[in-house]
Amino acid sequence: MQEQIVFDYTLLPLQSAQIFEDVYFSGKITTVTVHFPGGCEHYVDVAFGHGKVSLCPRDGFIALDDSTSTWYFSEPYDSKEALWTLAYNGDGGNEHYISCIIQVDSDK
Repeated sequence: MQEQIVFDYTLLPLQSAQIFEDVYFSGKITTVTVHFPGGCEHYVDVAFGHGKVSLCPRDGFIALDDSTSTWYFSEPYDSKEALWTLAYNGDGGNEHYISCIIQVDSDK
């Protein structure tokens, strides 16, 4: 079984968001794709992970502009852990829409 968890959010100027999603089966995180639209100008910080593990980046945040990046993993997770994305819009004048798609594969 595979599932794609989509985190998408419009961040208002200087707004932060923590988005959590439960997955009801254990398995592996196989890919994570993050889209930063044009105009983010490296003002928007994003991190993602599961439970207490910051998966990408391992420490801190990613901030890109006009970019869609995919990272490949074979990261085990337990169904008792929430998947999460943290985002912060450091742009004081503009809102920005950020999306993050996490692909998970079941152990079974």
